[in-house]
Amino acid sequence: MTDSGRARFEKWSRLEGAVINGRHMRLSDTRFENLLHDGLVTMQITGDKKHARQLFEEASAIEQDNYLPFLFGSPVSPDAVSCLQKALKLNPDSIKAWILLGEVFMRNGKAIDAIKSFESAVRVYPNYGIPYLRTADLLKKIGEQSQAEKLFDRARELQLYKDKIGELDVFTNGTMMPNSEKSLERKG
Repeated sequence: MTDSGRARFEKWSRLEGAVINGRHMRLSDTRFENLLHDGLVTMQITGDKKHARQLFEEASAIEQDNYLPFLFGSPVSPDAVSCLQKALKLNPDSIKAWILLGEVFMRNGKAIDAIKSFESAVRVYPNYGIPYLRTADLLKKIGEQSQAEKLFDRARELQLYKDKIGELDVFTNGTMMPNSEKSLERKG
């Protein structure tokens, strides 16, 4: 091992969760990661919102600059909007946080705020259909049928493109072939 490699190894071996076995190192889960996991499991399996919220709060205290405790904890938070806004302050490029915030606004009857959140999601990732669908649903509910149809069409275009790409496989020689032809080729 070179001196620079040795120095990197020694530096990485001081990370939380680093387990050294001779000249090999493995990173095990950190307390932060375990808290996020346990919070999600508690929320989804047992339904104990109070305990799940405590786990996410403990995780956010460990890594104060990480948005995940706020994102994951929003469904069990007494103030989901504030929780998601904290997540977005830490990571404004989280499409999931923008969509969840829009959905919370939708449930609370705040259509304009919901649409703004979905528009932010589109700015982050314009080739994802969900924000278009959510906005179209809202526009349809408030009587903006023509605008809603345009967004429904955009979401359909994105889905068709995704389906088409999903039907293609890249072979080692770099050629692409639809799955149906690929399966015939294997049989014959």
